Amino acid sequence: MDEAGLKLERLKREEEAGVPPSPTDYQFALAFDSNGFTITDIRSRRCEAVVTRWADICRATAFKRDLFAIDCICVRFGLLDGTEIEVDEDMAGWKRFLEVLPHQLSGCKPQSEWFSTVALPPFAANPIQIYVHAAV
Repeated sequence: MDEAGLKLERLKREEEAGVPPSPTDYQFALAFDSNGFTITDIRSRRCEAVVTRWADICRATAFKRDLFAIDCICVRFGLLDGTEIEVDEDMAGWKRFLEVLPHQLSGCKPQSEWFSTVALPPFAANPIQIYVHAAV
């Protein structure tokens, strides 16, 4: 396994063991509870955390960003006030966050139903809507 693969395995083990994310490994961290989720810049203590309530989300789209040599899987949330917030796989807590989405957003597709559609083929955005609030 190459160096990047070893680092990824270490980060997965640390997340599963509940080890807090390190600013040397991540720029941003995702945290969530029954009310919503928070994105924190763990490298900069000057930035305020971004808080989003589950109740304010009206849609979610999974897609992929082409970062030249690699891709980055993302989810963009549309909010009731017309703004959007985006999370991605380079954020600490991403894996657990995707696991809770279908539980917090009734009708949201689980990762198993959309990941391969977004991931393949490589270097294409491959957007897929994974959630729409029933009232939208």
